[in-house]
Amino acid sequence: MSAVRSTPAATAKRGGKSRGNDFYMTGAGILNPIRAFATIELDPCGACKPIFDDPAAEKPKVVRHEAVQSLVFAEREYRLDRGEDGLTLPWRVKMGNVVFVNPPYSQTRAWVRKADEESKRLNEILMLVAARTGTQAVQASRTRLICFLKERLRFLDPETLLPPIDANGKATGAMFDSMIMYYGMREAAFRAVFAPYGKVVRWS
Repeated sequence: MSAVRSTPAATAKRGGKSRGNDFYMTGAGILNPIRAFATIELDPCGACKPIFDDPAAEKPKVVRHEAVQSLVFAEREYRLDRGEDGLTLPWRVKMGNVVFVNPPYSQTRAWVRKADEESKRLNEILMLVAARTGTQAVQASRTRLICFLKERLRFLDPETLLPPIDANGKATGAMFDSMIMYYGMREAAFRAVFAPYGKVVRWS
């Protein structure tokens, strides 16, 4: 998105806000340092939302996807509504540009493994995921650096482009911490841009 990405197998909206979905819009706040670091050439999780046969069902079936406005503004994006699956298509970007990935969190392992493979082709990749470092995929990842964000993010509702509202009318944030995984060789540049946003550690 990585604004919006969803899958038929998804069962929980990021942040736990709704059943049957696995998407939220990436907020502008975290996109600012990403754009400061490099041009976002490719978003393999392009902005589209699932349309369900029965949204009230325990496990609703996705019947199609519809495009929505993305705040990522990548030069290129893969979108499910066009039959483009970022898990199977190649991620190729020009030197100095980046792939930005905010994957469906129900499929973090598959997307981390995809990033591992694509990084071998010298692609620079920034991946925004929940800060769950104990998972096997993250433990074995080829990511060079991780920035553990010090503030919880506010993802956006794709319908309103605003943070979700709780029962008291207050904007709500994610119910988990987040991190940015960096695949690439520009370690000093990454630290300079992202250190104000959280602790940066060398991973591999």
